[in-house]
Amino acid sequence: MTPEEIAARVREERGKGSDRDAIYQTLKSAGASELQIAQALLAADEPPPVAAPAEIPQPAVTQSAVPARVPVPIEVSSTWTKTIPITNTIFRFIYIALVFGVCGAILVTTAVSSPSALALLVPFWAIMVAFFFLALQHFKYENKKFRELFSTSSAPLIDGLLFALILIRNLFFILLFIPGIQLIGLAFCIPFFIVHGIIYAILIHFRKKAILPSA
Repeated sequence: MTPEEIAARVREERGKGSDRDAIYQTLKSAGASELQIAQALLAADEPPPVAAPAEIPQPAVTQSAVPARVPVPIEVSSTWTKTIPITNTIFRFIYIALVFGVCGAILVTTAVSSPSALALLVPFWAIMVAFFFLALQHFKYENKKFRELFSTSSAPLIDGLLFALILIRNLFFILLFIPGIQLIGLAFCIPFFIVHGIIYAILIHFRKKAILPSA
């Protein structure tokens, strides 16, 4: 839906007496994004412009100016525009260096010096590559989709908790990529990702609510 269509739909639903939640669900079902809905609701809540008072003739030439209505600036979350994307980018390069640099060099060296031992190392390296691509999926959502969705609203507490959770997850991935201690990471990966996933989903749920303007 175009912004004009969304704005018209908001006015139509307001005319019917629909509340904010009902309008949100209607627009969401019609295919509008959460950011478009939030902006349309915010625009609909703005007061109409104040009309300038009629001028009264005075002996001296004077002109009363009506103060311009200052638009409310949209809050920008630096956690989603800078902190989280930069952190994920740094860890991505670290993962590449470990998985394809250090571990790749170990595989090549083993293939040359002891080909029989290579069969024991390849499965562990394959697991590393699988977790590497899993990490890339997290980075894709957080650096692009969630950044676009959350950057124009502010929820400092939830954003702080999400950043801490993302940092812990990125550090845990390193356990899976360092030769010698990879087994420790594998031993705890299932309970870790279950607990992490539940908390992450809950925080993302409440963070999405923060993009809607308060009634």
